[in-house]
Order: sequence, then structure tokens, then C-alpha cells
Amino acid sequence: MDFTRIQIVLVFFFLVFAIYLLFMLFNRAEVASLPTEEIELTIEENLSNRGITFDELSTEKYQLPFVVSETNNHLAENISQLEIEDVSVNQEGMLTGTLSEPMDLGLGLTAETTGFSTEQRQALQDILENPALFISGDVYRNIWYVNSEQVIYARMTAYDGSPIVDGTAEIRINLDDNYMMTGYTQTFQSNITELDRDRTILSEREALEIIDRRVETLIPDDSTIHYSSVVYYRQTQLDGLNVYLPAWQIVYDNPNGRFTLLVDGIRGNTVNRNQFN
Repeated sequence: MDFTRIQIVLVFFFLVFAIYLLFMLFNRAEVASLPTEEIELTIEENLSNRGITFDELSTEKYQLPFVVSETNNHLAENISQLEIEDVSVNQEGMLTGTLSEPMDLGLGLTAETTGFSTEQRQALQDILENPALFISGDVYRNIWYVNSEQVIYARMTAYDGSPIVDGTAEIRINLDDNYMMTGYTQTFQSNITELDRDRTILSEREALEIIDRRVETLIPDDSTIHYSSVVYYRQTQLDGLNVYLPAWQIVYDNPNGRFTLLVDGIRGNTVNRNQFN
């Protein structure tokens, strides 16, 4: 009798357990069959949610060529024209000049100066074209002032006014606390030539999407994107030739300073991150 009761209890238990398993199976199947909707934020929404301030992101794409230049000794060959006591050119072709006395550039710079007016740019261009101070200074047409560094950059351009920003074709003028020139460094590229084949580069919006997807280049929360522009950088150095590719330069500010990010316009990889102290 006791054995029969045990059988009945076991049968009842397994029946209840089977019903429970069937219930769970149907419940999971019902949940799995419900439509799933992935919510993917746009780059604009993602930046806004992280407190990043920015202007409207352009979706325009440009057709731009590769650019090549020739390896040269132009600065070393013309160093004798400079009327600067302390001047030299290193093995990499960079010229360094140090003035014996600080020179007033007459630009009227102050602590509040964040950029140059048309008049200031023209005044600086006249100084750059002085052969006693600079070699071939007339070819450095892209001018940029970094207030936090107290440095003036004058850069050669690669195509349609787009500057070479990797330091291989620029004059960097150093200023003292009174905004007087104390010296400069200079690099130079010879025979900059556009290749025939144009390439379609990423849009500004696509460049920001690439930056925002990668932890190593993620723009910090609560930053302000200062501006974006198309530039060139040296991608390859061959025997006797330098190859320059178009890129997007993203400049942003946050409490830690001003930073730049470079995104290759063709391949979409991030090239570097620099900080202006």
C-alpha cells in the first residue's frame, strides 16, 4: 500500500514538473517571437548626449588628389642669406633660428588674441617674405595662431589651400611673454605636385563617426568641437619623394586644453592626436 502511494506521488510530481517545463518553453518561445528593435543613436544624438557642443556636421564629400613632393636641401643651401646669428639645419632638414634679441612683429597681440585679422595676416606675410629672416617665406600661405602656446604657424599648402599640418612644411614662430619673436623652426617641401587621380574622401560627419566609435580617439564628454577642416599629412616617405594624403583635422576644446585629431580621408584610420599646451 505504501509503495502504491509513493508511485502515485511520484507520478503526480513528474506530471506537475512536465506541465511547468511546457509552460516555461511556451513562455520563452513567445518572448523570442516578439519583434526586437535596436535603437541606434545618430552621431549628432550621441555627441549631444555626452554634452559635446558642435556645429552642423557636413555630409559633403570631396574629390581630392594625392600630393607628392621631392626631398630637398633647400634650407641648407640658402641658409647664408639669413641675417640671424644663431641658425642651423639638422640632418632631417629642419632649420632652427634663434634671435639675439626678441623682435616686435608689430601685430598687436595680447592675451585676448585668439586669431588674426586680415590686416594682421598681411603684416605677418610681409615679415615672412623678408629674405633676411626667412627662406622662401612667401610660399607659407596658411597662417594659424595658437594663443595657449604663443606660437604662430605658417604652413605650405598641398591642394586648393589645404595646409600640410604634420610639421614637414611649416614655419613655427615662437613668441615670448611680450608677444615678441624669439626664434623659429622651419621645414620645407620642394615641387609639391598633385597626382592626376582624384579620390573621394570621407565627409566631416563620417570622420566624426569614426572618432566616436573608437575608445582611443573618443572626444571627452563636455568638449566643444572648435572646427573641422580638410588638410594633408605625409603618409609615406619614399626614396626622394614624400606622399601626402588628404585628411580631416578635428579641433576641440575641453578643460584640459585644445586638442586636434587627424582622420585619414581615404582609409578612415585615425592618424594622431595632439595637444596644444
